[in-house]
Amino acid sequence: MFPGFQPFQFLVPPGFCRICKGLPQLGAIQILDYITAESASIKKAIDKDYTGLYGWINGEYLDGVGWVPPEAFVPTERPWYQETIADPGDVTFITPYLDEHTGTVLTTIATLLSDGVNVVALDVSL
Repeated sequence: MFPGFQPFQFLVPPGFCRICKGLPQLGAIQILDYITAESASIKKAIDKDYTGLYGWINGEYLDGVGWVPPEAFVPTERPWYQETIADPGDVTFITPYLDEHTGTVLTTIATLLSDGVNVVALDVSL
């Protein structure tokens, strides 16, 4: 590996960390509008099977492609949330895991927002 190189870094949307750090100050509707628009843009430009931006924001799960999780889904118990909380850097690359939405093994790129509780993430299929 090259010093400072992180796998999948090229998949992080430009300004992802900078923009996401300001999300806690926005309302749920504004945040959902943002992640929905970004999800559509990435899906169109990069990958038609992209599952969108999503996250745990202000005490609720928000999904940029409109996926509604099953009743038993607890976002704060998922690997993407727990590993991001444990690693408060700009970008966290999550250990591959079985995705609840697609049933496939994938990794997640996530960022912890400035409040230290909210997380925004995107998945990368393996």
